Amino acid sequence: SISTPSSTPTTPTPNNRLYLPGWELQMQFEENIFIIGLMLIFKFYIYFMKTIKKIVDIYLWVWSKMAPGYDEEGDWRGGVIAFSFPFWCLWMIIAHLIKRLFLVEIHFSILVILSILPTIALYFYYRKDKKGQAIINCYNLSKLNKRYIVCCIGVIYYLLLGVFLFVSLSLIDYYVG
Repeated sequence: SISTPSSTPTTPTPNNRLYLPGWELQMQFEENIFIIGLMLIFKFYIYFMKTIKKIVDIYLWVWSKMAPGYDEEGDWRGGVIAFSFPFWCLWMIIAHLIKRLFLVEIHFSILVILSILPTIALYFYYRKDKKGQAIINCYNLSKLNKRYIVCCIGVIYYLLLGVFLFVSLSLIDYYVG
């Protein structure tokens, strides 16, 4: 028979493992790796959200400059109204998915109303404490404040939105339809 030191129990522990020297260190290491992984995920999430916020801020600024009745300073209301088109595209993707899954057609006017509702919420968000005007003033002082750069960024936004819409609808047709 194999002799074991008297300090090492031979009975199973509650999780059906025999005690092995250094096992506590292994568990601490696994817990530390888990916590480090959570910290990295959280750090990536914060970075991702900051990037999204920056993209949305630049979108507001660009379309405040591109709004009808262009003002050199930019009008945040025009920027907020421009958010209705991406919302409409998002609802169009969801409506297409519903049409493919449940064979239910959603009328165009409902999509327009659904795209206006979040735009109204954004209007009140940017109006509160003049957040919209503060964002526009911040970017007006940047090196991006040239008319041709504003136009190029606006075109890039809508091209990327079109590509996103096309790819989304194509993937829905391929996998669902």
